[in-house]
Amino acid sequence: MNQAKQLSKARNVLIGGNFEKGHEWALGRDATMVANHELFKGDHLLLPSPTLYPSYAYQKIDESKLKSNTRYTISGFVAQSEQLEVVVSRYGKEVHDMLDVPYEEALPISSDESPNCCKPAACQCSSCDGSQPDSHFFSYSIDVGSLQSDVNLGIEFGLRIAKPNGFAKISNLEIKEDRPLTEKEIKKVQRKEQKWKKAFDQEQAEVAATLQPTLDQINALYQNEDWNGSLHPHVTYQHLSAVVLPTLPKQRHWFMEDREGEHYGVTQQFQQALNRAFQQVEEQNLIHNGSFANELTDWTVTGDAQLTIFDEDPVLELAHWDASVSQTIEIIVFEEETEYNCVYV
Repeated sequence: MNQAKQLSKARNVLIGGNFEKGHEWALGRDATMVANHELFKGDHLLLPSPTLYPSYAYQKIDESKLKSNTRYTISGFVAQSEQLEVVVSRYGKEVHDMLDVPYEEALPISSDESPNCCKPAACQCSSCDGSQPDSHFFSYSIDVGSLQSDVNLGIEFGLRIAKPNGFAKISNLEIKEDRPLTEKEIKKVQRKEQKWKKAFDQEQAEVAATLQPTLDQINALYQNEDWNGSLHPHVTYQHLSAVVLPTLPKQRHWFMEDREGEHYGVTQQFQQALNRAFQQVEEQNLIHNGSFANELTDWTVTGDAQLTIFDEDPVLELAHWDASVSQTIEIIVFEEETEYNCVYV
């Protein structure tokens, strides 16, 4: 028995199919591991209702673990669930199912051919309203064509609670190699690949075109286009304000709504480069808070002077002719031959 378990675990390309220690699942904030359930031996996962936070379990199988032109099976056991959404995706959500599994009590295992681990129990949940309930065991298949190692396409497997009153108790999750694809199946998966690749390449081209103008603007700020280096001497607040960060898709993960998407990191890189540039301009500026980023801190205000927002930047507004703001500049080491530039808009 132990040898069979070890073999099954070795075949499972998921890490931690029973949510044991060292698993690699990304879990919703309130998802918890629970022990001592009569239908599970060992830990199982409780996905609670998503009342405050999304409730999910997600894992991606790296491309390096997969074989080309191969069918994989995805299976698991659900002790009980309401509105449990199951998604398996490679080229685009090949599996998308909703499981409502009623509560049942454990039975002694017998030699019957049909599954007999459970017997119905009195239950008032919506999944027991007279409609045909889903099985405790689920099994799906997904086909892998040629390997796409350059983009680490992989297999994505997710379970989440779809509605506010849903929940699930799950474990014994597996993704394992089933068999090589037939010639007919290979041709079918090749058509899927071509469709996916066309959409992927188009999206990449659109993202690159969207990024290029901003990339050029930020490169122009830095000497040698080194975003970790020094700015060109002529760079002012106005140059920074002229940089508009692009709006990219996929800022949030397609399955885990509370996690970053694949393009979030690119947007953050651009923002960090602008932040570093702003910090350098601030350090070079003898006037403190010259951009009014900290409102009117460091300024002496006379009369009716206030800040308004124009194109997302704070702008000083003097309401009357006698209103003013002023600041004393202290130059610790003054050199008569040094030229000081006062730039304003």
